[in-house]
Amino acid sequence: MKGIFVTPDSPSWSAVLADSVHDFYHLPEYARLCARQEGGVAFAFLAKENDNRFLLPLILRSIPITPGGDKGGQYCDVTCP
Repeated sequence: MKGIFVTPDSPSWSAVLADSVHDFYHLPEYARLCARQEGGVAFAFLAKENDNRFLLPLILRSIPITPGGDKGGQYCDVTCP
């Protein structure tokens, strides 16, 4: 099995949707809309094995660093649209 991360503009995202039954929640446009509302970045995890495909739309969001916490790094979380 091979897994990759793809952006909403990726032809791979559109190709998976063109070949499968899906809901509007899987559309790259919907992921972009949700990401914009949540202050994040839309992307998807795409896994392939033979003729099987798995697509999971995601949103990457920044988490503010709390006072007294580690000031050296950037924290984030990932959610689904």
